[in-house]
Amino acid sequence: MNFEEWAPYYEKILTEFGFSKERDEMSATYLSAYSLQNFGPALLNLDQIRGRNVLICGNAPALESELLSFFSKSENNPDFFSSPIFIAADGAASVLMQFRQPDIIVTDLDGKRERDAENEISCFASGATILVHAHGDNRDKLEKYLPQFKKGTGFFIPTCQCRPPRNIYNFGGFTDGDRCIFLADAFGARNILLLGFDFNDQQVTDFKKKKLGCAKKLIQKVNQKRINRGDSEILFFKK
Repeated sequence: MNFEEWAPYYEKILTEFGFSKERDEMSATYLSAYSLQNFGPALLNLDQIRGRNVLICGNAPALESELLSFFSKSENNPDFFSSPIFIAADGAASVLMQFRQPDIIVTDLDGKRERDAENEISCFASGATILVHAHGDNRDKLEKYLPQFKKGTGFFIPTCQCRPPRNIYNFGGFTDGDRCIFLADAFGARNILLLGFDFNDQQVTDFKKKKLGCAKKLIQKVNQKRINRGDSEILFFKK
């Protein structure tokens, strides 16, 4: 998705949530400058998605039990969603790491727990691809954690939700979870399976519920786009 296609959604998000475009752009500029100084090109590493099954982990409370069920099904039926690329949304990486390392992590580094960012840094050090996202409310997290991503280990790809400056990418999406889906679709995933997605989670704040509602609508738009192209629909895992 190019920015011109994403822009109407972005403008609506700014209006509905009262976010500042200027702050988004300032964070993106900071991430751009840091990335240029510290990381080389890594976009080609996302070609691993093309033509593959992609399993995306959201960070809903049911994720761990769904992963247990998924791996049980995979063990008993090797053809069940075989050899997927595992993509984790921010704190979901900490849960997925109990089973295997994520191949790709999509994060804005503001997970609920300190160990979430630490685990993401550990995965990067072990060779995972990490997409670090800049927006107006996470500049402090960028300043805190970026120096801990050491050059020459994993693959580092900077992203933003505003118009992307030099060497920053915007594949579309709002929350970490739906950005994973936009990413998988943009790079030609054959099939997309979602675990740990709960748009009706009653344990979150009203603000988070509003964000989940927005994410749900964006995922529906990606799904409809895939259907219109003749690609497979996005599936939610069922135990």
